[in-house]
Parts: sequence; C-alpha cells; structure tokens
Amino acid sequence: MLAPSTVCYEDASGNSVAVTASNPLPVGLQATPTIDIGDVTLLASTAEIGKLGAGTALIGKVGIDQTTPGTTNAVAVPAVASGGYSFLNIAAGQATTVVKASAGTLHSITLNSAATATNTTVVYDNPTGVGTVIGRPNVVAATVPTTLIFDLAFANGLTIITATANGGDMTVTYK
Repeated sequence: MLAPSTVCYEDASGNSVAVTASNPLPVGLQATPTIDIGDVTLLASTAEIGKLGAGTALIGKVGIDQTTPGTTNAVAVPAVASGGYSFLNIAAGQATTVVKASAGTLHSITLNSAATATNTTVVYDNPTGVGTVIGRPNVVAATVPTTLIFDLAFANGLTIITATANGGDMTVTYK
C-alpha cells in the first residue's frame, strides 16, 4: 500500500495550500497528478465513508440505485440467450413457409439443393408473404451447397415463398 500523500494547490498569491477535510479543494479547481502514479489507493476513515447516503454508496465497480432496502426499483436483468441462431430446414417442394411471425434477424440461407428451372424464390419481411421483399436468391443457378449471408433485421416476420412449389431444399438461420 502506498503511503498517504498531501494534495496541495497554489493560491492566487503563489502559496502552496494543503487540501484537507476542513480545507477542501476550491470549486472549479481540479487535482491532476503531474506524474504517472499508477494504481491509487483511496484512504478514508470509516466516518467519511459512512457519510455516503443510501443509493449513493458506490465503492468499486457498479451498483444499482437501491433507495428502498430489499427492492431493486424495477431494475430487471435481461435474459441472455444461451445459444446462437435458430434454424429451419425447408424441404424441396414447399410453396410457402413462415419462418418467423415476428421481428427478428435473418442470418443466412443455405441452399442445399437446386430448384427446378421454373422456380422463383422470394424472401419477405412479413409473415403473410406479401409486402417488403428482402431478396430473391437465384436458387436455380446456385452451386449447391452454398450459404447466402444476410445479417439483417426484419421488422414484421420472415416468410419464404417458392413459386410453383418446386423450390430446392434450404436451411434458414435466424433469431
């Protein structure tokens, strides 16, 4: 532990004035070390620490404002997903597939087999398969297997439609 040091400032007359509990640093002045002092240990009496009021007694890393003992004032810790993306395999021949009926993230579509020559595949930001088009992957000409990375948010839902129900097998990864 480092020995306590005296913090001083220079007053208007050029005199060195020590900062103490009864003579605090004047408002507007800032104590800045002139050398790298590394890790600093704050030395304070238990009486000084005891002056911190409820809800402000933060010593260390992070705290929650707990002004009423035993409560957390509606602070909730969000659940953390333990895994990565969800997936859905769409078998060849499916005409319309609702992947997710609410907002989320489309990570990728892996084309596992090619579609027939007359197929058109459309990816929609909507659970009903109309509206905003996310993309139209060329499933017919794709070298399979191949993965298309999107990493984009969709606001309403995620639906994939393969025209004439002759689309190829594909796997969708999403959140």
